[in-house]
Amino acid sequence: MAGTSVAVTVLSMVGKFSVSAAWQIMIVWQSELYPTLQRCGLGSINSLVGRVGGFMAPFMLDLVSV
Repeated sequence: MAGTSVAVTVLSMVGKFSVSAAWQIMIVWQSELYPTLQRCGLGSINSLVGRVGGFMAPFMLDLVSV
């Protein structure tokens, strides 16, 4: 039982690290993607859509039963 909790902890930390790394890579990539004059506004929209999607993702499974 103790080995299982260690494995779960390690895998959850690897997952958390991966999500954090992907978020940072996306922020750097989007700053190179947009022109300088539009970078602030489009970057904000990018962040907003990502956070709304992250908020709504757990509720998408409930739509299957509707």
